[in-house]
Amino acid sequence: MDAENEQQTKNKNKLNFSIDCRILTVLLIVSIGIMLAIWQPWKNSTNDTPKNSITINGSSVVEAEPDEFIFNLYYETSGDTQQAATEALNKKVNEVTDKVKELGIDEKDITTDTSSSLYLSPEDDSSKTVSTSLTIKARSKEIAQKVQDYVQTTDAVGSVSPYANFSKTKRDELENSARDKAIEDAKQKAEKTANSLGRKLGKVVSFTDMKDGLVLPMPYEDSNNGTPSAPLDDSVSNESTKIYPGQQDVDYSVEVVFELN
Repeated sequence: MDAENEQQTKNKNKLNFSIDCRILTVLLIVSIGIMLAIWQPWKNSTNDTPKNSITINGSSVVEAEPDEFIFNLYYETSGDTQQAATEALNKKVNEVTDKVKELGIDEKDITTDTSSSLYLSPEDDSSKTVSTSLTIKARSKEIAQKVQDYVQTTDAVGSVSPYANFSKTKRDELENSARDKAIEDAKQKAEKTANSLGRKLGKVVSFTDMKDGLVLPMPYEDSNNGTPSAPLDDSVSNESTKIYPGQQDVDYSVEVVFELN
């Protein structure tokens, strides 16, 4: 009797285990089906480009005159003590900033270095020399010319030539224009290619923005041909070189895939 009960118990356990496996299998299949329905990996295939298609690159170059001019100025003063030299330096920098504001520079476009460097004069160990930098942004060529004419009289150390650049507003405007022209260039090339193949151009399958960007800003040459200039004295003419920024390029490229009908 005990042996019969033991066998029945074993058969019952086998049945329960078999049922549990079937339930787990069903649940696993359902879970996989739900995940596939949500993710739809077949839609993310890297080979989405139709066989009857062409890939065309379009490009453009837009030229424009820079509308922003950056001055990176450097000043230094000496004194018997560090405090005396620092006070003289602060006075000089304040004079320069006040004057350029009168010339049309907005206060938000002036950046002064809050720290200053101290070193001993090689001619006289008792003399203290401090230095600092000043950055000025002029938003027109006319104002930049006035600023340059002035700062050349302020004992600035090194070159007083500004860097010509595009403002953010103008840069965005030029990039949008260059992008539109690059797209139009791609369309024209695609039409020509389709005609050459005896086909008709279909819809756009994909589009890739391949912006090249702007050329780097370059300083124009000053009267010393780019060589750092020494502070001017009264015997030297204060007339500075005229600012001729020329034009800078904005390059843009796109890649477009078209269907062929």
